[in-house]
Parts: sequence; structure tokens; C-alpha cells
Amino acid sequence: MTSSIHPAMPIHPVVLARFGSTSATPRAIRGYTAATGWVRMSEHPVLTSDAVRSLKADGYTMVEARWRFTVKQISLVQLS
Repeated sequence: MTSSIHPAMPIHPVVLARFGSTSATPRAIRGYTAATGWVRMSEHPVLTSDAVRSLKADGYTMVEARWRFTVKQISLVQLS
């Protein structure tokens, strides 16, 4: 699924559903790993499908994401 507003940035479909908008472009503001707990993300990546795969590969299991004035915690374990 591709965001209707940002077709070049395919936001992960589960992330879009969590924010309730197909135009959402949420950014990860904090990430959780078992080794370090919650850490602030310095780059604040937009949660595209590629970014989700990269965060999972780096050992993150959960992120706190912000879009506009909404903040959600999203489990990366369940995302493919």
C-alpha cells in the first residue's frame, strides 16, 4: 500500500492503520531494544516499509511514533 499523499514513500500499511489516515507520515521518535530499553532516535526516520525492516534488523522491537499531535507505540515484532 502506498500513501496517497506521498507515493514515493510507501508507509507500512499497519502503521497507516494505527494512525487512521492514508496520508500519515509518522516518524519514529524513540525505539526499544531488550538490551538498552527505550532510546531517543536521533534521525527520526519516517516509518516506511524499508525503515521498519531496517529498525527490526538493528534489534528494535517497538517504536514510539509521532504524526502531527498523535503519538503511538507500535510493535515491530508483528510487522513484516
